[in-house]
Amino acid sequence: MAISLLAVLSRTLPWTLVWLGFAMGGYHLVETPIQLAINQRANGVKGPIDVLISLVWVGAVALVLLIKPIWGVQARASMPARAAS
Repeated sequence: MAISLLAVLSRTLPWTLVWLGFAMGGYHLVETPIQLAINQRANGVKGPIDVLISLVWVGAVALVLLIKPIWGVQARASMPARAAS
């Protein structure tokens, strides 16, 4: 949740990824208490949804952070050409 909060404040990630990060953080906060209520153990079976959502989020954030600097460079490089014409 802290990473998503920092992403909101600095506007480094798209809103969809930020909200997915908040959803994942909230899920991880309630995951252990729910697991304890169900079978009285904290190390229960982890669902495939948790792993899938985590991998999707980490992969999407990595792609955005790798590609975004390239977008910024292209936008800055094309600005003087537009201003000259």
